[in-house]
Amino acid sequence: MVLNNKQNEEIEPMLDEPIETQENVEDEEFDDVDLTFPLSIDAEDSRGTTLDDAINDRMHPQNTEWPNDIYREFMEIVMEYQLSNSCGDRIIKLINKSRRAPDENRLPKSTKEGRKFLDVNEFPYMKFKTVPITNFQDTIYNFYYQPIIHGIKVLLLQSDVNEEFIFKYRNNDTSFKTYGEQYESDWWNVTQKNIPPDNHLLSIIIYADSTTCDHLGKTSEHPIYISLGNIPNWMRNKPNSKVLVGYLPKLKAKDNTTRNSEFFRKLQRQVFQRCLRILLSPILNRTDMYFVVKNEIQLFTPKISVILADLAEAATFTATYLPSTSKRPCCFCLIDNEDLNNMALTNVIMRTPEKMREAIDLNQANELSIHADFNFF
Repeated sequence: MVLNNKQNEEIEPMLDEPIETQENVEDEEFDDVDLTFPLSIDAEDSRGTTLDDAINDRMHPQNTEWPNDIYREFMEIVMEYQLSNSCGDRIIKLINKSRRAPDENRLPKSTKEGRKFLDVNEFPYMKFKTVPITNFQDTIYNFYYQPIIHGIKVLLLQSDVNEEFIFKYRNNDTSFKTYGEQYESDWWNVTQKNIPPDNHLLSIIIYADSTTCDHLGKTSEHPIYISLGNIPNWMRNKPNSKVLVGYLPKLKAKDNTTRNSEFFRKLQRQVFQRCLRILLSPILNRTDMYFVVKNEIQLFTPKISVILADLAEAATFTATYLPSTSKRPCCFCLIDNEDLNNMALTNVIMRTPEKMREAIDLNQANELSIHADFNFF
């Protein structure tokens, strides 16, 4: 994953208000949404975490016999970047010219042949789904994703991730405490105490950023990845410690008038929140989720611990105004923009769900620089 720029921020949940503790979120989306298609959350996305599922995962690991590792890696690239057949064929020709052992590392003769191989084999943790979100200016925008539970299992299938996986809070007892790992933080310690005693904490980290896909800057996508806070930092920085779980649709307006309209901006926010709802609902308010770690069946309670994004993306996640146009530009607190450099402040009011809901109910959303739209968080 590529995280853009120097302004990446971590949006951490408040200790006393975990993100996942919302109730009845299914009934809270506003009735006046402008999305064309109704909310569609596949019940199958929530499956796969029962005790029977974990026993099956342990007894029958979801592995497929590929012709070779090079073949597998090539088809992962084709599916991840949605390469066309002609693009894939050109890559194959280029690789074939430089291969030293053609019999051992044989690639498919064509991308079409590789796709047929995927079609006739079962890859439960590689299949992505498509769900329509809205029809805007005669274009249907879809959310392309794989269930987040599948993404978690993909991470846990990595042997090195399994080996380094951390289950419990570790107290880094020093006089001056600095956090090098999530599992040494106060948040982890507090959250671990508030889940069922026979459950382990599964810390979900979300990465999201719009990414340019070509040198000319004409093509871009909006991927969203996950990783686990149970993995040490040095391991989490490796490519195989992150899993692509979806591409968020990017709305395009045909003219500047529409692009700058409040309707278009609101529709963008609604599309973003709808996709998050589809992706994250299977782990919302869930406990007793069974996963296989270190060849043992373990119980987990998932919590979203961190969202990594730049400032503009953070504003989209939290449904707050962009910092450049906001009276209260911080996503964490309600500090006034004139006090951003005031180091003598002693009382900083935090943004909490209760305060945001109260502001919307009292028609004071503008005063707190938040949008009065449905917010999954």
